[in-house]
Amino acid sequence: MVRSVRATLPHMTAEGGSILNMVSSVVQRPAIAMAAPVTVWSAVIGYAQTLALEVGKDNINVNTMMAGMFDTQLVDKLIERQPELSKDRLGSKVPMGRIGEPHEFANMVATLVSPNSRFVTGLVAPVDGGSIVGTGFDSPSIPV
Repeated sequence: MVRSVRATLPHMTAEGGSILNMVSSVVQRPAIAMAAPVTVWSAVIGYAQTLALEVGKDNINVNTMMAGMFDTQLVDKLIERQPELSKDRLGSKVPMGRIGEPHEFANMVATLVSPNSRFVTGLVAPVDGGSIVGTGFDSPSIPV
């Protein structure tokens, strides 16, 4: 990522531009056996936020999207390996009650790199149907 940015920055126009990174939302809600990816994605977020400080003066915005569960070939392969899973079952753990559609992720990408978002930088945006805030499962109420 660092090499890509270093190679790209000199070619960005005088009008500025956008750098958009993608990581998994598991970086905020770690899972078992995900230590290495979570470590790398955490570094991507830190680098992107630092870069946002460094290149903002050049009218370049730098943001990061944290992807949740989307209806992709990766989910299909997961279900193949674990037949007890289904898209409905995976979606039931998401506060919005479903997994995302790829176009919903693409819409957020288009928004963050559009001229309408020129003043948005350093953002780490979950695109995960609310999973980042919790699972939405009922739990015993705690008296207040």
